[in-house]
Amino acid sequence: MTIDDKASPTAPALSRRILLAGAGGLLLGLALGRAGPAVAVGRAGDADTPFAAWMNIAPDGAITIATPAAEMGQGIFTSLPKILIDELGGDWSRVTIVNSDGNPAFNNPASRGQTTGQSISVRGYYPLLRKLGAQAREMLRQAAAAQWKTTADRVRIENGYAIDDITGRRLNIGLLVQAASSLPIPADPPLKPRDQFTLIGKSIPAKDAADKVTGRAVYAGDMKLPGLLTATVRMSPVFGGRIRHYDPAPALAVPGVVAVVPFGGQVLDTPYPYEAGIAVVAENFWAARKGYDALDVTFEGGRDATASTAALAAARPELARTGHAIQALAQGDVDEAWAQAVQRLDCFYDAPFLAHMTMEPMSCVAHVEAGKATLWAPTQGPLVVARVVGQLLDLPAEQVTVHRTFLGGGFGRRWPRDFAVQAAEIARAVGRPVKLIWTREEDMQHGFYRPGMGLRARISLDAQRRLTGMHLTAVGPSLMSWQRALTGPPRADFAAVGGLNDMQYSLPALKVDWVDQPTPIPIGMWRGVGHSQNGFFAESLIDEIAHAGGLDPYRFRREMLASHPRSVRVLDKAADAIGWGRALPPGKGMGIAFMESYGTLVAHAALVHVTEGKARIERLVAAVDPGLAVDPGTIEAQMQGAAIFALSALYHGEITVTDGKVDQTSFTDQPILTLAETPPMEVHILESEGVAMGGIGEPGLPTVAPAVTNAIFAATGIRVRSLPLARAGLA
Repeated sequence: MTIDDKASPTAPALSRRILLAGAGGLLLGLALGRAGPAVAVGRAGDADTPFAAWMNIAPDGAITIATPAAEMGQGIFTSLPKILIDELGGDWSRVTIVNSDGNPAFNNPASRGQTTGQSISVRGYYPLLRKLGAQAREMLRQAAAAQWKTTADRVRIENGYAIDDITGRRLNIGLLVQAASSLPIPADPPLKPRDQFTLIGKSIPAKDAADKVTGRAVYAGDMKLPGLLTATVRMSPVFGGRIRHYDPAPALAVPGVVAVVPFGGQVLDTPYPYEAGIAVVAENFWAARKGYDALDVTFEGGRDATASTAALAAARPELARTGHAIQALAQGDVDEAWAQAVQRLDCFYDAPFLAHMTMEPMSCVAHVEAGKATLWAPTQGPLVVARVVGQLLDLPAEQVTVHRTFLGGGFGRRWPRDFAVQAAEIARAVGRPVKLIWTREEDMQHGFYRPGMGLRARISLDAQRRLTGMHLTAVGPSLMSWQRALTGPPRADFAAVGGLNDMQYSLPALKVDWVDQPTPIPIGMWRGVGHSQNGFFAESLIDEIAHAGGLDPYRFRREMLASHPRSVRVLDKAADAIGWGRALPPGKGMGIAFMESYGTLVAHAALVHVTEGKARIERLVAAVDPGLAVDPGTIEAQMQGAAIFALSALYHGEITVTDGKVDQTSFTDQPILTLAETPPMEVHILESEGVAMGGIGEPGLPTVAPAVTNAIFAATGIRVRSLPLARAGLA
């Protein structure tokens, strides 16, 4: 990993602050415009008290911080608290971090909700956390100055102590919290300059690493409660189907099974009903699993018992030509460019449905009592879970408490609320707390998949083989129509065109259209969202255009990015690191790809060796500019993780549906990247001064596949236009 050109952007102003004292400590939080404080005052570290405050400084100087977003492997359990602590001047070694509960006090200013997604956690919370840390620091400085009968300008807060710069005397900040809590909150506290950071911009060990390695970290499956039962579920194999008949006796005959509960079918917060099925409830998971295997149940109906991903894919090219197109972007006259073109390219790309395949299947713990419900949920949206479960149980959302656990992978799959709704419905039926754990088969066959998508490209070149126009038509279903009932005039689905209508290249003419292809197959957010497939489409096309014009693919991109110096620098770094332009032996090739997504610039370059018809990646290089690198180690890990996620999809990823049912059942028939297939990776981090911070969880994915497939073309002359590589025999 390399890091270049460090700089710190300016944080915007904040509003609606409140500082609370309680339980012998200083608690910091937000009111968010509500009547009265929106944060609860509880003792730091007291597991019996919902910890809804941002930070508690105990009298002995120990600090507890609640991380507002979901930790699902992306590192924010460490990255977010260290922003606050660095600005405060606290002692990082004495910081304890806890998962936050669902609480509007933790809403992300960028999304205005307590949501984790869109690579928005660090960049969204960064200004807020710095301001909160600065407010607490300034109040502690004033309290120390008052106690020492001096002025605050000679007091600094450093490593958990107030220090008098003149006399050198020191005082643990825990001894100042009572006095500080009575002081007015500074409206605009000064923020530290970059050269005073001790945590921001540095790689530090993750706070949750030891607990995860030793098994102390709490996931939903680790929860223990008095009287807790375990449930697993079987749902209709055809999406939207209903129970035709079931006999609970065979399942109840399994030792440990205590109940068989039908559930589902409600229409709550989406246009589609929640999947119907049968829950087997037992004293432990293995009994529930045996009951699942013994269950006598048949289903009928469904949205479409003839649905086929093969048929959907086969229909896309014709839909791109004749379907009703909704315009997403129009720059220049692509029709005139096509009419005047001396050389034309008309090609079609296709990408399959994909599952999230989180290591932890869907899980949740629910306890439903009279007038209230409590859930322990690995969710990317705890407040939405509270609202939807409240709808199910006919309770106000305020009577549904959602404690968030660690997430064993998310990638967008933990945003839908189906598993939490099921847990609550089953718990209500049996009258005891229930731990729901899906089997791997149900998890694979009842996801909210990345939609299968296609792209038709009509490319115009002039007599000098220069690009004059690009008309792109995306074909696939509307992700937003699966999230909510759409109103107003039709508009292009953001997930269908993301990465196509926001390219940084200077193009003479560009038109982006979208043709809706409704599907009965559930679809949802997947890592990278629209950029995930459109990165492959767009960057493969750029390569095709370069080769059609007899141009070097890297130089061609560089020329079209000339008006974006940051982008050129990222592209140059990837090309330089891979050794672009050097002679290679037969069967080897280099590919490169660039994309901006979620405010971050990324370029990947790959060296591929194709031998005996199989593509093996010898090196994968990434260059990334997120603006400010809050934690370079986390950025490196996320870039590597995104690459492995992308390569798994590139080589093997494909969810197929036949007769309305998902064919794949587990990792045996939907494998992930193996250690032997994982190439050596290197990550180069470039920072830029005075720009908005970008995200990091998703931007590392879109350029991986095209860098590899472009390298395959360079090595073999084979242009990969349909994924996965296994389908073409290259995996």
